[in-house]
Parts: sequence; C-alpha cells; structure tokens
Amino acid sequence: MYLTRDPIQLEALIHAVSDPAMGGIATFLGAVRRSHAGREVTARSYSAYDEMAEHECGAILDEARSRWPVRIALAHRVGDLTVGDTAVAVAVAGAPPGGIVLARPTDTAARHG
Repeated sequence: MYLTRDPIQLEALIHAVSDPAMGGIATFLGAVRRSHAGREVTARSYSAYDEMAEHECGAILDEARSRWPVRIALAHRVGDLTVGDTAVAVAVAGAPPGGIVLARPTDTAARHG
C-alpha cells in the first residue's frame, strides 16, 4: 500500500529497501510548502481514488525497477496536512555508483505527475 492517512514513517521505507547487496540508500521527502503560485498556504488537502492511485504508484515503481537495478519504496499522504508536513516520501536502494543516481524519484514520477 502506498497511500496513507497517517504521518509517513521514513524509517519504514528505508527498512523496506535495505539490502546488504545494495550498499546505498537515497531518500526524497516532499513537504507542504507555505506558498504556491505567489499565494500563502496554511494547509493542503490531498484526496485520491485509492484503487487507481495505488495502481499508478505501483506502475511507476515497476517502471523504475525495470530501468535500474534498485529497490524502491514510496508513501503518499492523503487527507488534511499543514505546512511542513511530509506529503510524499521515496526511498531507493542501489549499488553505487550508478544505481541510485540514475533512479532519482523525479526521473519517473515527473512524467506521471
């Protein structure tokens, strides 16, 4: 499951991708910003059609795994968040030097977002 209504636990994502054969772990955290398009933000509400969102998250991770020799885990919050709350987190484990750098979360996610 990728969607959660609870605060994201980065340590759980790191644990999910940890593998002695990989050697390196990179993480990405996306937080609610205090402004958007020049306007102040005090909170943000995320909603999703859970079944479709879960499927799409899985497809994004499958694509990354097919392109690079990595282990990857993702979590995305839904519900009401305040400024500074983590909205999305990704952990990627790979065998340096190339695995982690090549599989930056933005490489795949940016094309789907």
